[in-house]
Amino acid sequence: MEMGKKSYRDALQAIGLAYDTALDGRDWTAFLDTLTESIGANTAMLRMVDYTHRQVGFFDTVGYDPAIPQKYRDDLVQIDPYRDAFEKLPVGELVDADVFMGGRGERQRGDFYNIYERPLGMEYILGTSLARTETASVQVGIQRNKRSGEFGVEDREFLSLVFPHLARAVRVWQLLERSSSRQMLYQAALDKLSAGVVLVDAQSRILFVNCMAEKLVAESKGALFISGNCLSA
Repeated sequence: MEMGKKSYRDALQAIGLAYDTALDGRDWTAFLDTLTESIGANTAMLRMVDYTHRQVGFFDTVGYDPAIPQKYRDDLVQIDPYRDAFEKLPVGELVDADVFMGGRGERQRGDFYNIYERPLGMEYILGTSLARTETASVQVGIQRNKRSGEFGVEDREFLSLVFPHLARAVRVWQLLERSSSRQMLYQAALDKLSAGVVLVDAQSRILFVNCMAEKLVAESKGALFISGNCLSA
């Protein structure tokens, strides 16, 4: 079954939004909202989980009770039955919760379903691991309730097209986050120096002025001043 033209356009829109989100450093809620609307889902999440140390990093959601991320951190991460799927299956491979758990009946007998999924109306779930380190994985999940019904073939084709791009976008987002964190650490270290530091580019345009340099400029009574992006004497 080929994906319809509208679904293909929606997939391209979702893919573009994933990359925009990564480059802009935003959270993932707008992307998740677009994803759920595109395939008629009710809820969705994107989170980072370290099962080894039972730690949960960011946890962005659409359609969830705001208390759920904290409940998962406090009580549910240690009993999450999808750990093996997120830690061992190939990144980007679509996972059906019922299939992974050995059938719908088997899944419904589990504690995780009865404590977490059933009360939230998560009857049908598709997801995948988007990125992985030695101890942590970035995960996306999208859910429907009973009334919305099962995900169809076209829904799965849609997600199979979007998820690999989402995985790449998440890796870009992580790299930019690390770069931003390193920059903040460098700037904090420079701000602690007792010497004034001004960083400029090849055109002598100011990129950074530490606290001491700002103080010296202020105390120079006009002998030093910043004009536009340039430091002048």
